[in-house]
Amino acid sequence: MSLTTSLTLPRRVVRRTPPLAWRNVERGGARSLAAMAGVGFVVTMVLLQLGFLEAVRVTGTNLYDQLDFDVALISPRYEQLYDAGTFPAERLRQAEGLETVVDAQPMHVALVTWRCPPSPLEPERALPVICLTLPASAPSRRLIKRSN
Repeated sequence: MSLTTSLTLPRRVVRRTPPLAWRNVERGGARSLAAMAGVGFVVTMVLLQLGFLEAVRVTGTNLYDQLDFDVALISPRYEQLYDAGTFPAERLRQAEGLETVVDAQPMHVALVTWRCPPSPLEPERALPVICLTLPASAPSRRLIKRSN
């Protein structure tokens, strides 16, 4: 026997067996069906949560997206728009004193009750409305974005 002799493997067809996971699905029956339903349910819940997250983001920034500003000074107590809090007017004047600031205007927010004027004031028919007020000298063309 010589060292240069090569060994040849027999030519036979190798049948490929399916992966273990596929065999478990085929033979699992009801367990596999329950597992697939569970995974489908979890995926649906994750997508639902992502939809809720986007809805909260849109709701929370809707007002601010309509206003045209670069920087906003807010109260340290600010948690929500209904109770925005206040800060000293001196801070607004300090910001306006900066050479890079074109204009600084206060914006006041209040939750008020609205009713249709011809009808009597009935508490059950009154609607809560957010009221935004700007000073009369505020150039509204700079505060509110124009839609194209």
